[in-house]
Amino acid sequence: MTLSAAKQDIFDKLQEDELDMVSNYAASLIRNRTPHTDAYYKFMEARGKMLQKNPMTDEEIDKEIHTGVK
Repeated sequence: MTLSAAKQDIFDKLQEDELDMVSNYAASLIRNRTPHTDAYYKFMEARGKMLQKNPMTDEEIDKEIHTGVK
């Protein structure tokens, strides 16, 4: 999966905490999607590397993301 230059530029401009939030939100949205695609596994691998810097569990992240969402 490749990103267009415009989409890559958006990600390049994110600060680290913003990139973590985007990553966590995307993971939350696709976590239960089946069947999983190769892109899903690549995304989860990259997310795992970012989570090494983040002590929150998947459940804590989901709770934070979906607080107030109906």
